[in-house]
Amino acid sequence: MQLSSNVLVPLIKTPKSHFNFKLRSCFNPDSNSFQADTLKTLEWSSVCKQLSPFTSTSMASAAALNARLPVGSTPAHSQKLLDQTSAARLLAQPLDFSAIHDLTDILRVATSGQLLTTRELCTVRRTLAAARELFDSLKRFASASNHPQRYSRIFAFLA
Repeated sequence: MQLSSNVLVPLIKTPKSHFNFKLRSCFNPDSNSFQADTLKTLEWSSVCKQLSPFTSTSMASAAALNARLPVGSTPAHSQKLLDQTSAARLLAQPLDFSAIHDLTDILRVATSGQLLTTRELCTVRRTLAAARELFDSLKRFASASNHPQRYSRIFAFLA
């Protein structure tokens, strides 16, 4: 026991470990293998595959089937993703993603320097217009709501 500020505090000696562990932080960017091991243990790919039938776009379905759904890189990032999900669930009606097209191949062609066809340009235009309409719908929901701060979390990804 040791006397500290007129209070008796017992000295506790921690036993030495017979194991030599290296501590890794799960939020350290250099610990990708730790995160991969964690996701494997949690069977993340199975969870994502179970979510795929509930997706609205081909891109979201592919992301779910390939276990590429976002995972928070920090506790704050995870909380932000959870907040966005909670806010989206509060919407009075589901959002319509039917006019959103996967532009991956079109962007690959465009960035390689090739010219896009009229059909490809129209697909890009329709997708951009649909994305703008979705964004405007979210803003309308937020402004018409009695609790617009609920929906502000959805827009947090733009900041």
